[in-house]
Amino acid sequence: MALEVEAINPVRLGMFPPNLLFAFARWEVTCGFCRTRFKRTVLDLMVGSKMSWVACPACGAHDLLPHHPDVHAKGR
Repeated sequence: MALEVEAINPVRLGMFPPNLLFAFARWEVTCGFCRTRFKRTVLDLMVGSKMSWVACPACGAHDLLPHHPDVHAKGR
């Protein structure tokens, strides 16, 4: 299992037209582990889905995005 950390300063750059089951979104984040800044397109199955993370290209950590349930549990 990969290390899961909260993404630093995540910015949603845009969304592709969603349908009823999923949406693609473009994110720019800083890795919460190694501090690498990168952009990724993410498939969100639904808001609050466990799939709401992006893998850092430098260290491989899974960076949680703001609507991920684990981030909301921290009081955000």
